[in-house]
Amino acid sequence: MHHPATLVLTFQQSQMAPRPIPKVDDFVCFADLDPTNPDTVHSCIYHLSNENRRCRISADRKTAQRLRNQINQSQDISLDDLQQYALANCCNCHHRSKLADYGLLEPLARRWQTELRHARQVITSHRDPANRNGIVSDREPTQAASTTEIRATPLPRYNLRSGTVAAQSQPSDPVPSNDSTVSRFKPHETSPQHTVASKLLNPLTPRDSKSGILYLFNRPSSPGFVKIGLTTKSVQERFYGIQRDCEYRPRLIESFDNVPHIYRVEKLVHYELIRQWRTEKKCEGCSRQHVEWFETNISHAVNTARQWVEWMTVAEPYESNGLLKSFWRLKVRQLQTEGRPITAQTLLDVYRTLQNVMRDDTEVRNASAATRVAPESAEDIDSVTNNALSRHQPHIRAFAQAVLALPTDEQQAIIQVLELIRRSSRSVEPRISPASTFTFQPERLERRDTNISIISMA
Repeated sequence: MHHPATLVLTFQQSQMAPRPIPKVDDFVCFADLDPTNPDTVHSCIYHLSNENRRCRISADRKTAQRLRNQINQSQDISLDDLQQYALANCCNCHHRSKLADYGLLEPLARRWQTELRHARQVITSHRDPANRNGIVSDREPTQAASTTEIRATPLPRYNLRSGTVAAQSQPSDPVPSNDSTVSRFKPHETSPQHTVASKLLNPLTPRDSKSGILYLFNRPSSPGFVKIGLTTKSVQERFYGIQRDCEYRPRLIESFDNVPHIYRVEKLVHYELIRQWRTEKKCEGCSRQHVEWFETNISHAVNTARQWVEWMTVAEPYESNGLLKSFWRLKVRQLQTEGRPITAQTLLDVYRTLQNVMRDDTEVRNASAATRVAPESAEDIDSVTNNALSRHQPHIRAFAQAVLALPTDEQQAIIQVLELIRRSSRSVEPRISPASTFTFQPERLERRDTNISIISMA
């Protein structure tokens, strides 16, 4: 008979014993995991090896449904999407982080990628009777293939209990061993609310109003990764702190000085690169997580950063009270409605088009003012021109902003009309209501031959 103290010690030892790490083959197949089915309980997919079952805690069904639909509708089976899908199907208690920390995330995504490719190959081969060798046709797979056809060539099925592949299934592509070195990075956890549009529309915080330096660097130990951060001091001071705390020497790629609203610019850069956003799980120097790494090429990262810095500097999109100016707020919502990506390049193109419209309209007004009088000297011409420009500048800006708020095809049509006016007539100019009574009403903007009028209700 065991002594009570011995039993207590044995129980404590069993509680302290580390739980075994599951194998990649222990996890559920992609085909068997369907968060869109309302009749099933959507629980965490993490496999508890010591109990030989799945975790019973609920997972994020809504995000998983969105990602599954996105994966099924995509022609390319993105490994990043599959990794995000795996994380969404894990509980947020601790299994989501364990999936990445134990090096299971990428191998599981690759396994699912193999299953999906095999399934699409089967569908394609059944659609093309001449294709008997399993060669994937150039034609796109469709949803038209029946369940019977797919079962004619069974998919790889993974046994949750034994961790082995069923005998009738075909071998899948090899995946990295669970004993391999754990990856230093994992996908950065984001939510659907983390978008460029949401960050643009949010009012500036007091911290966002500060200026600073945006920098990009990399390091020899992490090829293919770029860190994008900011400092309100100097790059030298920041790099000294990194070298002291994290025990490596950063290699500066690019820096941008005197960036307005530096904290907002940094977040906009991060959100545009959200699909490449990575988190360093544990720094070898300071043992902390660093969340500003991006798995992308240097030129793409630098161009994205440079474009956001330029747009924030030249466009001055925020009011003094921290709100996004009405024109840019309207433009962001229009791009959302049209389903167009909101990037720094897109907003820069809008800004440059706005400047071109204002320049063309200024030239027309300049010509009109010069031809309505007969001055005796060059000084008189300059005086008349400057007076006309200062008087009409608010009208010109109102006109340009109204044009830019229209759909793209109408914008181009109006710009072409302005160009015709500038070239063909020095006496015809757009008629614009006074700035004091101007109200933007896109449905009242009319285009008739070479006359453009903005009608507003006072």
